[in-house]
Amino acid sequence: MRIGVITYPGTLDDRDAQRAIRLAGGTPVPLWHADDDLKKVDAVVLPGGFSYGDYLRCGAIAAKAPATKEVIKMSEAKPVTVNAEMMWSSLQEVNRMSGKYQVDLAQLSSAAVEALEMMGLSVRNKEGQGDFVTVKSNHPIRVYDTDGKEITGILIGNGSKAKAVLSYYDWKSPAGQAGRSPKMFKLVVTDLIPYSGKEEFVEVDMEEAL
Repeated sequence: MRIGVITYPGTLDDRDAQRAIRLAGGTPVPLWHADDDLKKVDAVVLPGGFSYGDYLRCGAIAAKAPATKEVIKMSEAKPVTVNAEMMWSSLQEVNRMSGKYQVDLAQLSSAAVEALEMMGLSVRNKEGQGDFVTVKSNHPIRVYDTDGKEITGILIGNGSKAKAVLSYYDWKSPAGQAGRSPKMFKLVVTDLIPYSGKEEFVEVDMEEAL
């Protein structure tokens, strides 16, 4: 794997980073902050250094450097693949609340959360689902098995495990609201739990209500 290491004004640890990459079995690729060519690297390391309280404007230079802009483009352009549990799937019928086809991708790992937040996506958390995002679509969401065959005729139940390839899209409403939402390129179910339609009955003592 080719891993770029960008040197900025004030950078201290660029050579150490290159050595660490080499020791880990990768190929370090030195990059200069003023260049807009990342030399087709697979990943980028931004090493630490000194900024002297930014009195020398190292931070400002780094923020506007051509290499930094290319790193941002690189991170935004590549979708990420996450492992998730599917919750409240409305894949072939619109959800009555939102009017969209949608699914919650729940129990996301810390690495998945970090990757999605790097895209500018908001990851929520609630009991029973852990960290999750809700993917919505104006069209039915197609889902596949691990052999690449489309799954049809089966309602997918909560807790089904899947791999999802995600990116994002920016939107703006007629009222002027704007935001960024997850966009799904592919959804592969790795462990299917069919939806039974049965709800668990819980006996409630009305006299002991709080």
